[in-house]
Amino acid sequence: MFNDEKSLRLQVSWQRIMDQVAPSCTEYAWKVRQRMAHDTNPLWNRIRDTVEARTFSASCGAKTLDNLGTYTSVDDIDWDNLPTTCFLRGSQEHSTCLLRYESQWFLYGNGDAFCDKDGHFQVTERSTRFSISDKDAKTIASMWLSTSVRSTTTAMNVGFVDARIVVEPFLLDDNGQQLMKVRVYCFDGIPEMIELISPTITRLGGCALYTPEWTHIRQTVHNSVCPDFDFQRPVGFQDMIRDSMAVSSGIDHICIEFMVTAAGPAIHRLVCTPYRGQTGAPSRCPDVQHWLASLWNVDTTWYKHIPRQLQPEVVGEQVWSAAA
Repeated sequence: MFNDEKSLRLQVSWQRIMDQVAPSCTEYAWKVRQRMAHDTNPLWNRIRDTVEARTFSASCGAKTLDNLGTYTSVDDIDWDNLPTTCFLRGSQEHSTCLLRYESQWFLYGNGDAFCDKDGHFQVTERSTRFSISDKDAKTIASMWLSTSVRSTTTAMNVGFVDARIVVEPFLLDDNGQQLMKVRVYCFDGIPEMIELISPTITRLGGCALYTPEWTHIRQTVHNSVCPDFDFQRPVGFQDMIRDSMAVSSGIDHICIEFMVTAAGPAIHRLVCTPYRGQTGAPSRCPDVQHWLASLWNVDTTWYKHIPRQLQPEVVGEQVWSAAA
């Protein structure tokens, strides 16, 4: 439980070595890894923090998810008087978040252990295996405060950001289902791809991708065996597109993550290195990878530390057409 950050650093270090041996300059995931390794834009230092990201988004006129409280020390939290049902997260990007449900703490993860086959929230025998004590919850929160954005993202170039603990409301949609996440991939201020994330999709090993016109992007290669997802357009989708354009204005590439609440979509966080550059993310389909890479006109000064022969070539503009 406490070694996932160390494992991630080893994984990314190995991937960087492989990039030097056989770089894939036209792949989106490769460009993400190069940002992590070389891009020193101070904006990333700010928006990797959830609280700062929401402040930045609100300043652009976008609706953001509410914070019930932010803390810089575990001792500042009144643990006994926290809401009986809420989320506890580190303000920086972590693979773990805590759910307090009816005063009991759980390791929430991606939430697939807390829903039935139809996606409705439910605490079952499977989810009780992730129950932890109050002492363990405080230990994990302390761990969040002892790590920096440098260690959690393995991006050694952006410096340190003070960690905080964030308390968030526990929300379900009108049908009692866990909230769906919608990731909007924006390039030069223009939304280009929509990714849907929910515990049901995660459990089935799926990857649901759409264009802003809500055309399903058919993938020739999936992340795993999964059905051919077709979803209805989320309520408030045009508000998401509008807020995405406002927040991403003047930024070469950013991923904006929304939570679709009963009161409408709200920005949960901003992601400047989606999936931390994992190979095959967000899609293993090479057509999707090359298409996303073609949309990203990177600043070539990132690559001053990379040998000339390994620097990416300029990729011409392409238009995505969904396969039949």
